[in-house]
Amino acid sequence: MHTRLLLAFTLLFSLVTAAQKVDVDKKSGLVKVDGADAFYIVTIGSGPGKDFSVTNLQKKEIAFVTWEKVGEHYEPNARRYVPDNELRFTFPATGNSCLATTPIVSFNSYKIIATIVARARLLQNDQLTEEAERRFIAANNGTFRTKEQPVVVNVSAPAATAPATASIALKNNRIYNNDEAIGSYRQREEGGVEIVDVYASNDQKVATATHVKGNPDADWAIGFADGKKTSLLYNSSTPLERLFRFFYEKGQLK
Repeated sequence: MHTRLLLAFTLLFSLVTAAQKVDVDKKSGLVKVDGADAFYIVTIGSGPGKDFSVTNLQKKEIAFVTWEKVGEHYEPNARRYVPDNELRFTFPATGNSCLATTPIVSFNSYKIIATIVARARLLQNDQLTEEAERRFIAANNGTFRTKEQPVVVNVSAPAATAPATASIALKNNRIYNNDEAIGSYRQREEGGVEIVDVYASNDQKVATATHVKGNPDADWAIGFADGKKTSLLYNSSTPLERLFRFFYEKGQLK
């Protein structure tokens, strides 16, 4: 009986969300759901490696979104292997992240992101609630960043401020986030391949990233110090800043 009720509820919810009308104005980034203003999608960078920021109507960022390569498959018509990409949602206020399954068949990133956010009902009354975020992360088998233990301060001490959104800057091979040094890097080229070694603030090596120089369509190939490997879409406008932001969001640079 309980199984039937759950199945009926799931089917009803699917029908309701599928009936949503989601429209995106690519010029302004405004997304309308069933004719009402809902949120914005802001483009970061340009070209095939651009990223996206989802903001509420007050232009406060609630999620940073980027395409991430998760594998590849052979395409007989093209006679080559093509990448399998999924959208990674990272919530800057908590550091929680997940790979969201694409709910529609489309080559329009705006439409895909808008549909994911609308169907998940992430924003309620123009606000992202902790419950909505945790439900979204859990539904997409994401990861929750461990919360730091609270710090006890004297009542006369200045009140702590919420962590700011990552703002990566580079100077003299040092990596800064909101003017705070979080690591360093060494850059070189070998055989037409750009090689970037990344180090934490304690000079411990984090990873090595490589990219075919002069090919904006090639991904970053990343090898972590623990032997794990992954890839990241190349952002031709700010390649290093986007690369180091990825490591920051992973907790590797802080």
